Amino acid sequence: LGLWDDISDAPALVKLVGQLALAVVPPILGWRLEWFHFPGMSGALELQTVPSVILTAVWILAMMNAVNFMDGIN
Repeated sequence: LGLWDDISDAPALVKLVGQLALAVVPPILGWRLEWFHFPGMSGALELQTVPSVILTAVWILAMMNAVNFMDGIN
């Protein structure tokens, strides 16, 4: 997706949809956050499947954009 973006200069919405499509693959395949721990909380909160998939996909999407942002700085 990054190489395609560099070559074609796609619109931002198209990039976001592509990133979101890629970000949901790992959680759907079972690689997702199943436990969530809030700072100061004793113990962890067990997440149900749908919130777990959403939270994991949002985290992956945020990390993609953070790396992309840092790459664009240099």
